[in-house]
Amino acid sequence: MKRHIDSLARNHIRPIGLLCVLALVPFGAAVAQGSDTWNEAPAPVASVTVGDAFIDVEPAVGFETATLRIAGPSDYALTKSISAEDGAFYLTADLLMEAEAVRGPQGDMTALAGLPDGRYYYEVQFTAADGSTKRETGAFRVQDGIALQNTGEPLSQTSEERPGLLARIAGSVLDVFVPSAHAQSGDFDNFVSIRNTTDTGSSRLNLNSSDSITVDDDSWRLINDDGEGHRFDVSEGLSTPRLTILQGGNAGIGTTTPQDQLHVNDSSGFQVRLTSGTTTARMDVFGGRFALYGNNSTQFSVNSDAPTNSLSINADGDAGFGTGSPSAALHVSRADNSANVRVEDTGAGSPQVMFQLLNNGFPQFNMQDTSQTDVSWSFRLSGTAGSTERFTITKVGTGGAEFELFADGSATFAGPVTADGVLLTSTREAKTDFRDIDERDVLDKLASLEISEWRYKDEAEGTTHIGPIAEEFHEVFGLSDGKRLNMIDTNGITFAAIQALHAENRDLKERLAALEQRLAE
Repeated sequence: MKRHIDSLARNHIRPIGLLCVLALVPFGAAVAQGSDTWNEAPAPVASVTVGDAFIDVEPAVGFETATLRIAGPSDYALTKSISAEDGAFYLTADLLMEAEAVRGPQGDMTALAGLPDGRYYYEVQFTAADGSTKRETGAFRVQDGIALQNTGEPLSQTSEERPGLLARIAGSVLDVFVPSAHAQSGDFDNFVSIRNTTDTGSSRLNLNSSDSITVDDDSWRLINDDGEGHRFDVSEGLSTPRLTILQGGNAGIGTTTPQDQLHVNDSSGFQVRLTSGTTTARMDVFGGRFALYGNNSTQFSVNSDAPTNSLSINADGDAGFGTGSPSAALHVSRADNSANVRVEDTGAGSPQVMFQLLNNGFPQFNMQDTSQTDVSWSFRLSGTAGSTERFTITKVGTGGAEFELFADGSATFAGPVTADGVLLTSTREAKTDFRDIDERDVLDKLASLEISEWRYKDEAEGTTHIGPIAEEFHEVFGLSDGKRLNMIDTNGITFAAIQALHAENRDLKERLAALEQRLAE
C-alpha cells in the first residue's frame, strides 16, 4: 500500500508541484537553476545513465573510439562501439535488443526474451588518437526484468542521477494524464514506456481527436494484448483492430490472426495499391483469382483453382506454362493432350505478321514425335541472299535436304512427286524471243539420242525407268542444264518430233495415193 502511495505521489504530486514552480520562475532561470541543482558534475571520464532497459554513456573526454562492455547473470553479454567519425555524442545501447544471443541447452543461439535478474557490471573504454585509453566502470542490477539502482528503485525515478530538466518536465506532464506511462527525453532519443503494473490485462494508449475522453469513433487505440495471443493491435475506436502484430512477428491488416509475415484481408475492394503520380497499380484476390490491375484495368490474373506450375519463371528467365522447370525461353507443357499455342487477332484489317522467327543467322524450328525413335524434322532458312538463298525441309540425321525452295520460285525434291496434275506455265504473255524450228531436224536429233533403261542409285533394286541422260540431252539439243531435264524442253521436243512424223506420214500417204491411181489407170 505504501509503495502504491509513493508511486502515486511521484506520478501526480511531483508534476503538479513542478509545474507550479515553473509558473513562478522564468523559464531561462528555471533551466539554469535546474542545471545547477539536478545535474551532478560529470565524472572525469564519462557520465553513465541506466534506464529501465537501456544504458547511455555521455563522454567527458575526447576519443577516437569508444567501446561499451556489459556482463551479467546467465551469461549475459553486450558489446557496442562508436567512433569519433560517427559524430555521436552518446553511446547508447538497448540492454535487451542489443544483447548477444545466448546458447541454449541444445547448442543453438537464441535472443533474450527478457533481462535476467541480478547484478550487472559495465566498462566503457575510450581510446585516443595516440593510443592512450581511459575507462569508466560501474554496476547496476536488474529486478523483475527492470534495470535498478542499488536503492531498488528504477534509475529513471530516483534523484541520484536524473535526466535533464526538459526531460523531467515531459515525463511529469505525461504522468498527469497517463499514470502508468513515463517519458524520458534528451538530446539523443525519446523513450515512452507504458506498463500495466498489476499485470492483469492489456496495456492501452488511446489517441482521441475529439473533446471526449472516452473511446469512440474519433479515437485510435494502441493495445498490447497480454492474452494467449500476445499481440499488438491498432484499433479505430472499439472496432475490430485495423493492424495486428503477433508475438512471432506476423503482421495482419484486416485480420487478427495473420498466417504469414504480412497478411492482408479485405473482400470489399483492392487490397494493395501502389501509386506514382497518375500511375496506379493494384494487387487483389477477388472473384476466385489473383489479379494485377493498372489504372483499374485487369492486366494479369491467375485463377485460384489453376493447377500447379501454371506459370513459373526460373533463374535464367525461362518461362514455363504447366512446368516448374522450363527448359526453353518459353516452355508449354501439358499431360492431357491439350497443349496448344494460339495467336488470335479479332480486329478486321489487311494481312499482318502473326508469327516470326528472327535470328542473326539461319533461323530454324524442329518437329519431333517423342513416341518414336528418330522421327524428327527440321525447317530452316539457309544460303546466301540473291544466289543460294532457300527454305529447306530436312529429316534430322540424314545430312541432306529432302526439299528445297529457292528465292526464284524453283524447288528441289529428293524423291518422286505425286500429284493429281502438274500445271506448267505456258501462256504467250509469259514468253518472248519466239523463233521457228525445223521439226525434221528435231526428229533426226531425237532419233540420235540414246534412250536406255536404268534406276536411281538410292532406289531399291528392281526399280526401272526409261529415258535419256541429261548430259547427252543437253549435248544434242543444248537444252536443260546437263544435270536435270526440264519437262518443258522434253515436251517441246516431243511435240516437234510428232509434227515431223505427221508431215512425213502425210507425204507418204500422198505418194501412195498417186501410185495407186497410176496402177488403177
